Amino acid sequence: MNQIPVFITHRGNQKYLQTCIKQASKFNSEVWLIGDNSNAYFSENHINMDSAPASLCADIEEFRAKYVHLSNQSKEFERFCIERWIWIRNVMNYTKISKCCAIDSDVLIFSKIAEIQSKMPNFTMSFGRWDEKKLCPHFNLIQDYESLDSFCRYILHIFSNARLLEELKETLAGPKKRPWICDMSLFFAWSKLNSQYKIAVFEELGSRYLGLDTSISSVEFFKPSRWNLLLTKPWKKLFFHNGRAWAYTKCGNPTQMHFIHYHGNFKGFMEMHERSICNQPGCLLLLLKKKLITLPGKIKLFCKNYIYNRSAVV
Repeated sequence: MNQIPVFITHRGNQKYLQTCIKQASKFNSEVWLIGDNSNAYFSENHINMDSAPASLCADIEEFRAKYVHLSNQSKEFERFCIERWIWIRNVMNYTKISKCCAIDSDVLIFSKIAEIQSKMPNFTMSFGRWDEKKLCPHFNLIQDYESLDSFCRYILHIFSNARLLEELKETLAGPKKRPWICDMSLFFAWSKLNSQYKIAVFEELGSRYLGLDTSISSVEFFKPSRWNLLLTKPWKKLFFHNGRAWAYTKCGNPTQMHFIHYHGNFKGFMEMHERSICNQPGCLLLLLKKKLITLPGKIKLFCKNYIYNRSAVV
């Protein structure tokens, strides 16, 4: 079974990034970090975005110059989330890698990528369903370089054309709300215009694909931990065997989780789960501590979002 390299694109040297790389390396021999000066020592296969050769920087400056910020997230964060796909495309082209798996830095992998690929061999890219107008690329198994290149060209085209950008804003905007244009919504819009590229959406693949996780807090088909005590969002009740993660379905059947997405405050679980420790009370304490620390920021963000959305209808 051929190895498929893992790509992680990240600025910063947070502990959870190290945990992500360490876990991915347990099952996959080739893990690439497209990073910066602060994380240069995190991975043997490291590309520094701040000093990359010109051959790896194609379209980067053009995108940065044309980017229009239409999000209540910070401009730097949102722009980088979109820009990273151009970096991944450029590295794939430069290294002649035809397939890779691009993961977010808050994802832990518990299988060989080639094992996962064998379960869905006929898709060009893969996503979770974040909502009806967003595809979450936290675990994007890129099996066709041309599909990623098409998406990158779409990004540049959208931000180069004011009329198309305005049409996209109208398509993505909810009632009484401004649009959130991010990589998730751009992937959704691109997929609607490019049906020739067959993409996998985990939630639409059927019950035998339950091990492809959109979020640890997605418990519709799984037994949740009883330790959230209605104080936090629920999360999947996990157990570990031989270094692999498992969860129980609502029917009580154990299901192997090939990867898990620890978005938001759930990043605090990553270090324990990388060590196969399932400390449910400890998980709750981590979430509560994080909620207290981030409460002032969340209040500020709530007010910002309220003003942002109200201004759309004034």
